[in-house]
Amino acid sequence: VFMPAFPHIEILQFNFLLNHVPFRLKGHLDFQDDMALDLVCSLDSPSFEGSLMKNLKRADFKIAGDMKANGFNGSGEFQMSWNAPAYGNGVKRIEGDFKALRVDFNDYSQLFFYLRDGRLAFWTNESEHRMSFQDLRARLNCLHPRLKILEMNVPFYGGMVDGRAWFDSQRSPLKTSAVFLLNDVDANRLDPLLIHFSKVHGRLFSKIYFRMGSEVNINGEINVKKGSLRNFDFFNWMADTFELPALKKIDFKKAAVDFLIDKENIGLDKIQLESGDLAVRGYFNIDKNGLVSSKLALGFPRDFLSQSAKLRRITEVFDEQVREVVFDFQLSGNQHAMNFQWLDSEHKEKIRATIPDFIERIIERRVDKAIQTPGPEQEFKVGN
Repeated sequence: VFMPAFPHIEILQFNFLLNHVPFRLKGHLDFQDDMALDLVCSLDSPSFEGSLMKNLKRADFKIAGDMKANGFNGSGEFQMSWNAPAYGNGVKRIEGDFKALRVDFNDYSQLFFYLRDGRLAFWTNESEHRMSFQDLRARLNCLHPRLKILEMNVPFYGGMVDGRAWFDSQRSPLKTSAVFLLNDVDANRLDPLLIHFSKVHGRLFSKIYFRMGSEVNINGEINVKKGSLRNFDFFNWMADTFELPALKKIDFKKAAVDFLIDKENIGLDKIQLESGDLAVRGYFNIDKNGLVSSKLALGFPRDFLSQSAKLRRITEVFDEQVREVVFDFQLSGNQHAMNFQWLDSEHKEKIRATIPDFIERIIERRVDKAIQTPGPEQEFKVGN
């Protein structure tokens, strides 16, 4: 339904299909000078067979600006919500906004983008994740009739992100592949994106692979250099219990992990951290039901443990050639109420000989309490 009153056109409602997806458009256009527009495009409960769009409840995209012969200048915002998690690990809502977007149409085969300011937020299992960026520059190559290629770079929390994405415009649902490189990012400033970074300091480097078609898959690797871990609950508990204050701030040259996110799992593999006071190795997985599967090995230099009056006796049961005492642990159960188990090993057998059985059980119960993570409601509050 249109209400033309030139040079103004009011769009009360315009329904159309794009790549077999139903859209609804409303807003107004003004042709008095350069074309001005203020439009809202919406989707209501469309049916998709797969991909991130499955179970989509509603999506709204708003854009306003001026269209000229050689480009567009404007701002906008968008919101997307799902009736059920978009995939197994629970994206429920995405929203964002952008300001001072400029699109250059000068080259018929390419579009050039500049975005002065953008923000993105999404919610998974009631936890809020936010990020913001400024001065994004991108180029979309439209020369191929089917495959579109987007290249971008943007300053990002003290470092830089470079990315390239491929879109197959003739596939339904849209098939997308992308790779992103994060260079020299301040890890601690990523706290709004992932609360765990509030305790990680250092320079972050990462390679991220993203694929979306009938399913979503994200994987890659993260390296943090010249950093430190500060105020981790488990290490704070060890520091206070065994009088090892150095564990409250663990400096390291490098920490590394591989990660995978798909509809079934969120996984961290090949966890490695090397410090003068501590070595960490292992894996940590959370499945779509929020259940944890993890094994971690913590290695402490013998000389470091000897600084604790409570642990000095343990180090004395090992031969002089044993330079590192290793504790093997298993974590399991609900991610907000994990169970801790000290696994059997050669080192444990030697340590067990120095302590009564009930002490081992007390240690496991106290570690259980120390590693508990906040529930969904508490996590949401932390993010604000």
